[in-house]
Amino acid sequence: MSGTCGDFRTPVDWKTFYKKHPPADLPALLRRPSEWQLHLAGQVRDAVGGGSLLEAGCGLGLTTFLVGGPARRFLMDREQAAVGMARALFATGGQEAFYACGDLLRMPFPDDVFDVVYNAGVLEHFDLPDRKTALLEMLRVTRTGGRVIAAIPNHYSTPYRYAYLLKRRRGTWPYPDENKIYDFTEELAGVRTARCLGRQTVARKTAFSFLRRHQRMIFRLLDGFLRFEGYLTVLTYEKLPVEAPR
Repeated sequence: MSGTCGDFRTPVDWKTFYKKHPPADLPALLRRPSEWQLHLAGQVRDAVGGGSLLEAGCGLGLTTFLVGGPARRFLMDREQAAVGMARALFATGGQEAFYACGDLLRMPFPDDVFDVVYNAGVLEHFDLPDRKTALLEMLRVTRTGGRVIAAIPNHYSTPYRYAYLLKRRRGTWPYPDENKIYDFTEELAGVRTARCLGRQTVARKTAFSFLRRHQRMIFRLLDGFLRFEGYLTVLTYEKLPVEAPR
């Protein structure tokens, strides 16, 4: 299985979104991060070591905060409001990072500068052509031998998919629409500088958190037989050297 389902081309007005959804209590967020953020931060931390890290489309930047030192951490977002929120979060937690405003499709960095480039909850909002452009940009600014990590909500997790579709139908889904993506086989077809190191799903508890109480009880009962996937799909790529012309 590969590719996508239900691509759309509705642009997301992130400026309005951030105005409507300002960050909650920052100290509380730092004390109680989400299960998926802890999982992903651990994977990113293992990949970057003491190298340089870019979160390309950082939003609040909590996952990068959780990565901690000694990595040199850079956070970039298209919206100044997001960069401001990330600055506030890091200041609240007493950590430092570097910040930039920039478009994921045309990042303001030279080639081959970061050991790890990642994002989470970003690419599912793009259509197929823009996802390809974004992934190529992420590869471009990653050093040869480095890692590109893309984390997306897992619509192949039945509890999460059910909650998403039901809330969208009722008009109660609080976030922008999401494409259903299994992996990036189609987006990276023919790209010889990317080698997929694997697809995994994490944060099984989070997949149930979008359901109401009675729905959680039903799906947890079914989970004993069906073993649903976790909430977050994590796809990891190694950047390969460019082949010399023959």
